[in-house]
Amino acid sequence: MFWRACVRMRTSLILSSMKNGFAHRTSTTGYRVFCTRRVSWRVIHEHLLHLVGPGRYSPIIRTDPNVGSILRHTGTVVVEQYVRSIQSIHGGSMFIHMEEQPDLFTRVPSGRLATSSKVDCPIFPTTSMPPAPSSRVIYSVEGHLEYVFRELMKNACLAMRSRTNSIELQVYFASNDTHVVVDVTDAAGGIAPDAVEKLWLFGWTTNSSFDNKMGGFGIGLPASKCYMDLWGGRIDLYTTEGVGTTVRVMFPKAPTEVFVPKGTSSSFD
Repeated sequence: MFWRACVRMRTSLILSSMKNGFAHRTSTTGYRVFCTRRVSWRVIHEHLLHLVGPGRYSPIIRTDPNVGSILRHTGTVVVEQYVRSIQSIHGGSMFIHMEEQPDLFTRVPSGRLATSSKVDCPIFPTTSMPPAPSSRVIYSVEGHLEYVFRELMKNACLAMRSRTNSIELQVYFASNDTHVVVDVTDAAGGIAPDAVEKLWLFGWTTNSSFDNKMGGFGIGLPASKCYMDLWGGRIDLYTTEGVGTTVRVMFPKAPTEVFVPKGTSSSFD
């Protein structure tokens, strides 16, 4: 189901935000603070429920040996959704090429940078990345990473579809002892300069029709920013007009600050 990636559908992040008047804000600050706090409390609540009743409540924290398996599953979901909602009606094709590229940590995509972070400069090379504990596995909140990756792939898919029915996306990923990096690249002609600054606004979209089941509602990117903020990560867009866009996601494998109070020693190894 499309909304399965929310922490729990009982309290939809999107509906809660709209009810509290953040749909028409000109600034992302109020929306980000409200949503991040709400998701944080929901995560803590469900995590505590599992701790006191593990037989009754499922864990909200999941572990994965690598990001490749998450990306492949998410890519399959996006392709299947495209086939059902677009290809079956309008024809065309969609292919997502995925490849692990360890040198991703040393490369910076070309194009104008639009970041979800308060730090307006690239985080690469690796020496400028924020500190994080070493971990053999990737810790995440159930559904959050799938949501972020799915939204980025869908956005690229819809951007490509405005130019061609034969859609091909490039997804590259890498991980080291502390961090994960994922690039989603399209050749959809880039993003106009006047639109770049609006990308993180909740409800802002260039889509003129809301009957598209693949998205285009101005929700996915701001919500993804909220999840990455919670997890100590960031989303960077590198766009070149007339060429295309690369969306880069970086996050720590073991974000101790989310669940461990400051000053508490903890190891994920």
